[in-house]
Amino acid sequence: MSNQKKNIPTFLLNSNDLENLLGFIYNQEDLLKQFGGIKLQLNSDCKLSLKKRRKNLNLRPMKVNVIQSNMNKCIYEVNSSSLSSTDQCVEMNDPNKFWHSLSNCKDKSQPLNISFASDVSFFARRKSSLSFDLNRIPNESLLKLVKKKKWKDQCIEGVRRAHGPGSIFPLTCGKQRLFRLDYHHEGGNHHWYIIPHSQRDRLQKLINNCNYCLDHGQIFVDPSILDQHEIRYFHCIQQPNEFVVFSAGSLCQSFSTNSSWSESVVFALPSWIVEGHASSLPTCQCQTNSFHSIDYTLFTTELIHKYIQTSLNLQTSFHLHSLDLSQQQQQQQQQQDTTSLQDLTFDETNEIFMDLLSNCDYDYDLLSFDKDSVCIDLYFTQA
Repeated sequence: MSNQKKNIPTFLLNSNDLENLLGFIYNQEDLLKQFGGIKLQLNSDCKLSLKKRRKNLNLRPMKVNVIQSNMNKCIYEVNSSSLSSTDQCVEMNDPNKFWHSLSNCKDKSQPLNISFASDVSFFARRKSSLSFDLNRIPNESLLKLVKKKKWKDQCIEGVRRAHGPGSIFPLTCGKQRLFRLDYHHEGGNHHWYIIPHSQRDRLQKLINNCNYCLDHGQIFVDPSILDQHEIRYFHCIQQPNEFVVFSAGSLCQSFSTNSSWSESVVFALPSWIVEGHASSLPTCQCQTNSFHSIDYTLFTTELIHKYIQTSLNLQTSFHLHSLDLSQQQQQQQQQQDTTSLQDLTFDETNEIFMDLLSNCDYDYDLLSFDKDSVCIDLYFTQA
């Protein structure tokens, strides 16, 4: 592994953050786009709506291996015809040893050693707002505007099982490039490698000669090749009771340090439409008929704005006194104690406001300005 490996941002959530999780994620979209994902840890006051697990789950095993590509030794193909052994040969002490031992496995192949149960969740339908149910997220996201139940039901991806050390989850993208929220229930840590959407074209050009699909779990990529070609990616160690949020269009893959249980859902925020992710349908020949593409033309500008205002509730009014003035500005105000805002022209007052805002640690859009009440309305995100 290279020194270029960087970790994604981590946030500690309280119960209010968890209850309004989509609003919290929406506020972090700039970071999500930059890193491809963020990790969420839970404070002690956060309550999850979990249920007892069935002992005999109907798991769908992935009876396939990853095998080193003939075209590039740093790329591993997911190939069912290569299944010749179920023995794990990788070391789990750290990522460096994992990738080194993977490249030196017998026959250059390794079983995925994972299973899925798409119709199973360990979250119970919540009975109060005090506990969090992962499966409510799709219907509270922009997808709540979709009326067809089959579209929303397929956003609940179900439970995943890693059966032992070195279990591999190949490179994937969220269905129809949606956002994805992943929760780690228990077991070994998950090492995630996340490639932001901004780097997708560079990776696609790198593997064009191999005709690989990036979206549907067809390859597993040694990050050393990303370093060689200066393709930006980020690392994350996800422990039990932690969430990882993946941005729309980002690519991700992982391996586990031991047996584990996890599950995920996909969801939408306005940028999924505005930035064109929804309309970027895959051009590969993978068998994805089980997923019914969501009709993105249903999401009109008017409906998106209404969703932001009613469901995310991020437009806030601030009075002048809530802005943090610098010491120099305060001294200037004291020297001008005989002058009030009401005595100034509109242009003079506007200049004062703009000077104050330029020293504020937020990006903002000025929505309205009322000089008489000395109040401005801002739509802002933390810079």
